Amino acid sequence: MIRIGILDLQGDVSEHLEMTKKAIKNLKIEAEAKKVKKKG
Repeated sequence: MIRIGILDLQGDVSEHLEMTKKAIKNLKIEAEAKKVKKKG
């Protein structure tokens, strides 16, 4: 399984996450995409 993290640092994060999930579905690959936000 491929894990893809979308960094929640600037705008358009929701749109990037949605498009990544659509790409995963269209490519028929076993993967997951999540928003990543971590203070550090």
